[in-house]
Amino acid sequence: MARIFISHSSANNDRATQLRDWLVTNGWDDIFLDLDPERGIAAGERWKEALQKAAQRCEAVLALINTEWLASAWCRPELNTAQLMGKKIIVLLIGSKSSEIPGDLKDAQYVDLINDPDAYTRLKVGLKRAGLDPSSFPFAEGRRPYPGFQPFEEEDAAIFLGRDAQIVRGLDELRRLARTGVERMLIILGASGCGKSSFLRAGLWPRLKRDDSAWLPLATLRPERAVISGTFGLVEALYRIMNEAPFAEKLQKQDLPRSRADIEEFVTTSDDGLVKILATLRGAGHTPGPPGKATPPPTIVIPIDQGEELFNEEGRAEAKRFITILSKTLAADSGVLALLTMRTDAFPQVQNNAVLAALPKEIFTLDKMLEGSYREVVEGPAALVQPKPLKIDPQLTESLLKDAAGQDALALLAFTLRYLYDKYGANNELNLQGYEKLGRLRGVVETTVKQALAEGVAKGELPG
Repeated sequence: MARIFISHSSANNDRATQLRDWLVTNGWDDIFLDLDPERGIAAGERWKEALQKAAQRCEAVLALINTEWLASAWCRPELNTAQLMGKKIIVLLIGSKSSEIPGDLKDAQYVDLINDPDAYTRLKVGLKRAGLDPSSFPFAEGRRPYPGFQPFEEEDAAIFLGRDAQIVRGLDELRRLARTGVERMLIILGASGCGKSSFLRAGLWPRLKRDDSAWLPLATLRPERAVISGTFGLVEALYRIMNEAPFAEKLQKQDLPRSRADIEEFVTTSDDGLVKILATLRGAGHTPGPPGKATPPPTIVIPIDQGEELFNEEGRAEAKRFITILSKTLAADSGVLALLTMRTDAFPQVQNNAVLAALPKEIFTLDKMLEGSYREVVEGPAALVQPKPLKIDPQLTESLLKDAAGQDALALLAFTLRYLYDKYGANNELNLQGYEKLGRLRGVVETTVKQALAEGVAKGELPG
């Protein structure tokens, strides 16, 4: 399965091959081209089926458009399929004029490979902004490779591994929602402990942030007991983005509140206060294209983690007000989407809430990570350690995978790796001997429980 799909007419095989070779030379080697003897389309296989088979990994379609492409009986249906799947579309003109781009592709990014001397530079920037950078997210020197029980955060994107297919699918869904303008919210449902928070914070959010020409995500909200005024509430998210570059300078001339108190008053006392702030932010974050190449403004995403907290007794009044504000904003502005994580067993509370039930929404189910991905969780972060990769004893990897097999052990595996790294990491290496000393997976749990009990007794929180 390839991350980049090249759509072209058979009359332009040479152009398609040149594009593939340029992509490979510049670091993109995960490419689907029908001509490729290894990754191309097998005899008798159709375009639509081929793209559907690549849906789990294909993130973008590069369409080489000219007269032959426009006249092709296959190229248009193939791109329609990609659009329905929510794929990123980049139009590459190889002879046609911008006025000849089909109407439903007018909002897609396009590059004129023939007449624009900076075309390939623009294409490279466009691919990177779309999250298709051949390099990984940065991983600072001296950082621990394993976060333990704590959810992954935005800065952990480089080591959030094993969820590639789900991330692609999540981004596809968001692009589809933004393009169709019907559903206004994507709800990520999953069992407790399946990694919903990490998926949002380290999987989707950094990739939305990187594609800043298409997306403008606010800082992730966490309802807790005050979804509007709390430490991780709406006001704080707005305050942060309104006072950071490049927005602060552009917003100084706008008649909008700037302090936390004034922002809170503005969004809670005015029916369209949040609408006005988000519209102004979108305008400030919009990067116009070159002359004659208009680009649409970014879609604003309001991410909300642990949405079940909206229905806690504490903070219920503020949560009710927030739901009303959010619903009105989503209804008034098609350029805003909400992204919400929630435990599956808490979803009936959304269905029973009159305001949220009336809001057009889409459900995204995040299943537990497949055991086949656990190896990447163990070995992937170790390879990113700077200045020298952490060495993992192959016997240790196999033992960890064996102990984790047959159970929902992702969280336990993450904690064990962190504990093993802290206690027995030496000479930039983790080995089986240290794991055996810990008593393997079961021993780590027992030791941690004993330590927690002892700390509780010492603090007087538990009987001795």
